[in-house]
Amino acid sequence: MSKYYLLILLVFCVFIAFTIQYLKEQNSTENNKDSGKNETHSSGSENQSSAENLTDRQEPSASDVVVDNTDNYIIRINSATNRLYVYKVLEDDNTELVRACICSVSTYVSQSDNLSVSDKYIWRPINDYMYCQYATKIASNIVIQSMPYDGPNKDRLYVKYYNNLGNNTSDKGAVYLTVEDAMWIYNNVKKNAKAVVYSEPNEVIDKTPEKLPEMLWCIRWDPTDPDTGNVWTKQHLSHIEGVRNQTVSAGQYFDPLEGVTVYDTDGKPIPSKHIIIDGILDTSTPGEYQITYVIADIYGENIIWDCVITVV
Repeated sequence: MSKYYLLILLVFCVFIAFTIQYLKEQNSTENNKDSGKNETHSSGSENQSSAENLTDRQEPSASDVVVDNTDNYIIRINSATNRLYVYKVLEDDNTELVRACICSVSTYVSQSDNLSVSDKYIWRPINDYMYCQYATKIASNIVIQSMPYDGPNKDRLYVKYYNNLGNNTSDKGAVYLTVEDAMWIYNNVKKNAKAVVYSEPNEVIDKTPEKLPEMLWCIRWDPTDPDTGNVWTKQHLSHIEGVRNQTVSAGQYFDPLEGVTVYDTDGKPIPSKHIIIDGILDTSTPGEYQITYVIADIYGENIIWDCVITVV
């Protein structure tokens, strides 16, 4: 009889061992699946402007975004003055102002001191054709983000939103910032950080946001975007040389940048990628065509120069 019970015990132990091994394998499979999902959401550089991560409009959650930062911050948004302030929480529980931003706060955003950071997105669609960069949710219906673009395209910023910074917007739930400010919050402010929306029209804070340069009609990049493709130059503009009226034969190849150079205040040439040529030129059809050379620096200076190209 004892041998019979011993055999049953042995079979039971083997069954338990196989069960534990099976559960471990299943758990490992699920973890690998989850890891794959996380890689899909958070892979690629933060400056990626394609729609690869927007398939079916699925967006990464805050848990998929790695923020390598141990500091604690509080976000305070004054909807009356359209200013956003970020305060660092110190060890003694006092706070230190570390960032002041000009913004556009939605007129639909109500005052609240019970908000916190949740989800984050590199590109976030706000409707079927408008997208924002570096979005940080602080409520289900309130999002801190860059100004809108026509699609996930860094060179298709809606100029009217840029020009409206410092004033309220009618877009529901939006708190619009420059790309630089939205990116800073995205990269530095952790999940569950406290956020407050308040209205104090007479509030005066010593640290004021830097003045933004004027947005020209043909430049649709945010001047604060650190992307290397940004057409705004960080060199101080001085003058342009080589722009002149020209006559070319129909069908002849014509390079509008040939012989054209822009210089900075130190006499150094500025890369031609910063020069925008606006206008229509058809070298296959005789006629007169006006084209405009435009270049702008982030300090508020710009050069606009017209010329006429005659095709004969």
